[in-house]
Amino acid sequence: MKNMTIILTIFLGFTLIFTSCEKIDVPKGTPSCIKKKIRKSICLDKVYEYDYDGEKVYVFETSADCIDAGRGGLYSANCEVLCNSPILGGWIGKDTSYCYNFETNRTNKKLIWSR
Repeated sequence: MKNMTIILTIFLGFTLIFTSCEKIDVPKGTPSCIKKKIRKSICLDKVYEYDYDGEKVYVFETSADCIDAGRGGLYSANCEVLCNSPILGGWIGKDTSYCYNFETNRTNKKLIWSR
């Protein structure tokens, strides 16, 4: 009986370990903090990678179904927020967190994840 309890405990432990980490399909080389943000996001619809001002950046686009989620954001490869509304302004026009030169200076658009 004691051996059965140990075996069952080990089996349950491995089951929890391997089912608690959701695997996401993103290109190799995607920064781990970006993968983590994708896993944690509830309203996320798409993530794009761009070259912008000499570095890789990531645009998170939220689903239109999530009204309170905002419009997404622009993040560096270190997950630093560069601006909150990289492509569109706020509800009443361009807000202070808008990246004014992002649309003209971005290159190499690549979809790396979508729901």
